Amino acid sequence: MKKLIVFLMAMVLLVGCQTENVNELKDEETINKIEENAKEDISEEIPFDLANIKFTDAEGKNYTIEDFKGKITALNFFNTKCSYCIRELPDLESIMETEEDVVFVPISVGEKPEDVEKFLHEKDINLKPYFDRNFELTSIFNITGFPTAVYFNEEGKLLGMAVGYEEKETVLDLISAIREGRVEPIENIESTD
Repeated sequence: MKKLIVFLMAMVLLVGCQTENVNELKDEETINKIEENAKEDISEEIPFDLANIKFTDAEGKNYTIEDFKGKITALNFFNTKCSYCIRELPDLESIMETEEDVVFVPISVGEKPEDVEKFLHEKDINLKPYFDRNFELTSIFNITGFPTAVYFNEEGKLLGMAVGYEEKETVLDLISAIREGRVEPIENIESTD
């Protein structure tokens, strides 16, 4: 618990919690589905199981965190109507171009694949989008704002969550800390309330 709290506190201090609550998206369908899937009581530890981390690409092919083992991986939950997400995605793409051992997996929540692909093309962002089609990951990680990143080390072990927009330098500092072993894996997802 202490490791997650330290990770989250560091990210809040570094990032300043620049996030958009799902209710600010003005997308009723997405808001309703996220609220339906929100955990009623997240005050207890939730056992973390890698098998539950499933998402798809635009064609419907299934992926898990296992598909990205060997690299520092961040699942980046976003929505194309989120201004902070729009600001963050090009930085993530830039980092992936220079850091070969890092992969950012942008996971769109509550949006149609064709709309997301069109958006990324219009913004000249060349990241492959993935999708949380059934809001399962949103529920597992209790996502209530965008962007939110969930970090894993090269072995696929959960490191923690960063809620809110992260400046490029902050992300690079976090990647360095992960490489140097200063961020330890956690066994459970815990409430931050």
